[in-house]
Amino acid sequence: MKKGISPLIATVLVIGFTIALALVIFTWGKAFTQSLTEETGEKAQSQLACLQSNLVSFEIKKACYQGNSVTFTLENKGEATINKVSLRFTGLEDDQIDVRELELGLVALGIKSYTQEFDSQSVGSVATKLELLRPTFSDEGQEVICGDISEEIELKECAPAP
Repeated sequence: MKKGISPLIATVLVIGFTIALALVIFTWGKAFTQSLTEETGEKAQSQLACLQSNLVSFEIKKACYQGNSVTFTLENKGEATINKVSLRFTGLEDDQIDVRELELGLVALGIKSYTQEFDSQSVGSVATKLELLRPTFSDEGQEVICGDISEEIELKECAPAP
């Protein structure tokens, strides 16, 4: 008589291990897809908040450069406080660019002036255009970046102080 496990017992063990492994994979997969779905839903909700026309909207009222700094007045036309914005300065050539991030804290329906320096090595001695990109606001304690909202203005040299 041969010693070892019978083919029937071996088959039952293989089936049992397969079922146990499948249960582990299904449990992990369910938790993974559920968390991924929730995370995607939250991001989509945030982006929808950006697209609400009355929530995030701003306009550059006036802007000028002097030396290596730009002074501009920004009006928040939306209902949310704009926390941050990315600034893109363009020089005489389109490839002369400097990007900075500016903390605003501009309340809803507020108007405020800002002065921001640019890197004259990247932009050159003259900044010809200012773009405000990716405004950020808080929605239920979560920071929301609105990637599709921007505003730009052509820059002129600031008038000398009287």
